[in-house]
Amino acid sequence: MEELEKDEFLQQIHAPSFSVQNHVTTLLTSTTVNLSAQISALTQSLAKIDQAIHVQVTTNHGDLLAQTSNVEVMDGVVLSCQGRAKQCLELVDRLRLQMDTYEEELSNEITALERLLTLRSLLRRSQRVVSLENIPNLTAAKQAQVVTEIEYLCGGPDPILKNHLDKANGLRRNIKKQTENMLSQGLGAKSSNQISSSLQIFINLNSLDEIIGKTFGELEKNVLKDLNAAFTLKTLVPSAVTKGPPGRAASLSQSVSNQGSQIWSNLETLASKIIFSSSKIKLLWLVLQTHRDCDSNIYYCKFLNDENTFWNQFWAALVSAFEKQFRTNSEVIKTTFESEYPKLLKFVCSLTDAIEDKSQPTDISPAIVKLGLGQSFRSAIASFEKAYLSRTLSKLFDHVNHVFVSGFPNESHIDELVTLFKSTLDITPDEQLKKQLSRNVSKTVHLFSVRCEGLVIVDGGATQVIGPPTPSQQTNVKIINLLEYFKLKLKELSSSLPSEDLESISVLQYNTIWSLINGIADAIEAIVLTMHQEQWARSNRTTEYSLYIGELQAFIARASKDYLNFQSLELIQKSTSHLSSRTIDLLTRHASILPMVYSVRSQIITDLTQLEIALSAFTPVLSDLGKSYKLLKGFKTLLNVDPKEIEESNLIPVVVPASLALNYLLTISDDELLKTPQAVKGWSAVRYSRWLDDKTETERVNFIKSALNDYVKNVSSTGRQEYNWVYPIMLGVVKRVT
Repeated sequence: MEELEKDEFLQQIHAPSFSVQNHVTTLLTSTTVNLSAQISALTQSLAKIDQAIHVQVTTNHGDLLAQTSNVEVMDGVVLSCQGRAKQCLELVDRLRLQMDTYEEELSNEITALERLLTLRSLLRRSQRVVSLENIPNLTAAKQAQVVTEIEYLCGGPDPILKNHLDKANGLRRNIKKQTENMLSQGLGAKSSNQISSSLQIFINLNSLDEIIGKTFGELEKNVLKDLNAAFTLKTLVPSAVTKGPPGRAASLSQSVSNQGSQIWSNLETLASKIIFSSSKIKLLWLVLQTHRDCDSNIYYCKFLNDENTFWNQFWAALVSAFEKQFRTNSEVIKTTFESEYPKLLKFVCSLTDAIEDKSQPTDISPAIVKLGLGQSFRSAIASFEKAYLSRTLSKLFDHVNHVFVSGFPNESHIDELVTLFKSTLDITPDEQLKKQLSRNVSKTVHLFSVRCEGLVIVDGGATQVIGPPTPSQQTNVKIINLLEYFKLKLKELSSSLPSEDLESISVLQYNTIWSLINGIADAIEAIVLTMHQEQWARSNRTTEYSLYIGELQAFIARASKDYLNFQSLELIQKSTSHLSSRTIDLLTRHASILPMVYSVRSQIITDLTQLEIALSAFTPVLSDLGKSYKLLKGFKTLLNVDPKEIEESNLIPVVVPASLALNYLLTISDDELLKTPQAVKGWSAVRYSRWLDDKTETERVNFIKSALNDYVKNVSSTGRQEYNWVYPIMLGVVKRVT
């Protein structure tokens, strides 16, 4: 076998890809292959194979004989099995025939049994139907229950019970008709017991959905019909007539008026009908929600397929019909509703309140309120509200413009305008509409203010403070007093108007007088500046106080008398407080940069005391000035104390600004190298004061600190061994505030 396996010729034949046809074709077409040699090799290989087979047979002769015997035994077993299988098949055929016979017999018996059961059921149903038909003295509810059961029992295809079924159907129709009448009577009489009895019958008839849908539908239809009728006006004026006799316009106006009366009459009738229909709906729904079935103890509403469908559909249809009707194209209706919108709103609100009827202690009112009928109805008339508000605003604006036609309004004009405001706001109790009307009034107040602002004079004569009041100033004062009267009258309506309206008038008043206040402040500053030219020797004065203080006192008294005689105490207080504070700031500032020898310091203290008397013409109670008054007192205190105590003074910087104290300390030093900031910059007192007005306290201190730094450099450059005694005090003050 090993020799056969190694034979190259046989290996080629044993290859998996060997094909006899391809191999023969290759041999025949090849010019290099010797066919005789190939045939000889094939013959030799066949001889080797025969020899190998012979060797195997000779070697395993005994085993081959044993295998042959086993094959004969197996043939016998197979033949025996075939015989038994044939017998089994014959037995199965006999059993099949027998089972078919049994099946046929069983099917016949089942058919007979089914017929017996059907007959039994029919007899039982017939017996039950007959017994039900013969029950005496049934109530309507029980009779409905019996009819439903008879219909159920007769509901099969059997023609035997058809007569009973027809009889039950006829009885059902009679019961439904009578019960519908009873339900209608119960709704009309608002009898919940009668309605409950009717609904119980319909529940027993399994037709509750049908009757509820029908009832709601009829009520909805009636409401829609009433709505259409309310918005259908009789033709009072023939539209085809284009010409007519004299008096035609008056007739037309009368006709329009009659149509308006008809509209409101129709709405009153409509409201009563809608309220009546709504009361029926609410009562019916209340019974459905609160009454229970006698047998199952289940609420009536649970027998409906969808308990909220009919309820929501009715109110949705009502709202939709309202919106549709109020989108009318009738000019008469539009004009009536736009001009008398508060009356229309009152109708809608009254109708909503009557429908919701929150006073009823039932569970049905919250369900109606939850629907938001009031907001829906209000949205339906929103276009009329918009038109009414526009008309109202135009009316108010026209009145204001008419007041200013003659030039300058007077108090009687304001009284008329405020009366118009009051009548506009009092026309309705509705808060939402009143809020909208108050906005119109606010716009009118703004228009009045703008028109008054246009009358304000801003020429040079309005700001002069040299002579008596000019016509320009008198006109502006007249405007301010007029605005004050207007503001006082508006305070009567303050609960209905936003506070911003009164504030805007106050702002206008102050803006009107602001240029004059600035003129007075400039004059005060000019007088204060004269202290830098003051002759401080007492021999040159006839009073204890300085000349500039006397001039300032006289000017303040004259300005208070001639220029600030307003009716508005609030405006006077605000203006004079500003002027008083400005005067204190200027005088303390310029006093702090004066060269402070002892005599000058003593005179400044006297002048500051006299200033309190002078300012009483502006501000009788100076303590009302608050911070400015404390500054005046604090600065006087600093002038009186030893300069060495200033560094630790509690007045700095709470009462007296650090920059003011530092300027004062610079003026009391006798060192030529320690210069004031304005001296370092080469500024005048006026320029330095203007610079201080525009800067914060931190910037002021830093500016003075830079002057101190220059002083340190100057001391170092001169070779001095010590600083001026004021310098350490000033450094201490700077450190406290930085």
